[in-house]
Amino acid sequence: MAGIGAAQDVLDFLERFDHVKQPLGIPSECLQSMDHDGKVTVFLKAKRIMTSWDVLYHRLRANFDGVTSVDRHQPAGIQGKGLGDAIYDSGKQVVDIDTNEGMVSVRVRDIATQTEHLMHADLLLGADGSHSVVRRTFVPDSEARPTYAGYVAWRGVAKESDVSLATRHIFQKNVTYFQLPATSQSYHIPGENGSLEEGDRYLNFCWYSNVPLESLTDYTTDCEGKRHHTTVPTGKIRPDLWQQQCQRVALLLPEPYKEVLSKLSQPFLQVITDYCSPRASFSGGKILLVGEALTLFRPHIAFSTNQAAFDCRMVEKLLGGKTPKDLQRRLTLRLGFSAQQSARYQRKTKVPPSLQPTNKDGPQMNKAGGKPMA
Repeated sequence: MAGIGAAQDVLDFLERFDHVKQPLGIPSECLQSMDHDGKVTVFLKAKRIMTSWDVLYHRLRANFDGVTSVDRHQPAGIQGKGLGDAIYDSGKQVVDIDTNEGMVSVRVRDIATQTEHLMHADLLLGADGSHSVVRRTFVPDSEARPTYAGYVAWRGVAKESDVSLATRHIFQKNVTYFQLPATSQSYHIPGENGSLEEGDRYLNFCWYSNVPLESLTDYTTDCEGKRHHTTVPTGKIRPDLWQQQCQRVALLLPEPYKEVLSKLSQPFLQVITDYCSPRASFSGGKILLVGEALTLFRPHIAFSTNQAAFDCRMVEKLLGGKTPKDLQRRLTLRLGFSAQQSARYQRKTKVPPSLQPTNKDGPQMNKAGGKPMA
């Protein structure tokens, strides 16, 4: 399970299209740092909703085609709210793309049956992630591959009920960073099946470590001897490697982080890469790259989900004829938020009432530390 931050573009999108109108996650009111002695200092007021990929996925599916979890913590699917027919067809792999007579032809392979068939469209959105097949089809290989950033992220979640009340309080209603010598961050996210009940929630934990390129193969080889290019999934990190990393980082972290680290279940490893496509559109605008197929954000700024929502809005403008002709340049450049833009953007974030929890979210935000920076 991965924690994500829902910033303004995500909240705006859900305000318009989410007919469930139930709380999405846990409010975060600020960013704060912790020193090695456990003292925290607020350095930026930045409102977001902290949630998880699982919760957001089920919320979108509930609105898109009525498919969602039957657990009581998940809202029922929405029927008859769409503007047309749509199909969520998973388990397919794109093997070839071609354009002819103003149409886009996509050859897909069914992963289960290995059969192939053609699909035709007026517009193709390449939203297939950091190793996008759509991008590699149209961008030269030398410009299409992400580059290794020199470090990896160790990620996992701990049950809130497994950690002390003091530690829960420190991480309440904020995103907390510990910078050096072991850069890490932690925050609350919904628990199993999206539960927001205090005690049911998770503490999302992540720390970063430098890994030389020549050692990367060792780190990304799992417990079954399989090499992974981007992510070593939960339950697949080699026990010897995990134990080694925990022993090393435990010597560097403050006590609250050590406690969360000791309670992590099923951690996973993510290789951090950089990429920005030289182009956003192809074949006269018939094919567009969006999301991480277009630009990668490093996870510590928590803007990848926001990027996807922003791209949705840009595509909507394009289809409505409201996007200027320099779409390619604007899309590519606009998605590369500078630190200054990011900070300003977060300070102006407004969380719609329908997405905020209706019950009190545990203890109040930790007040320790100095005045927040503007």
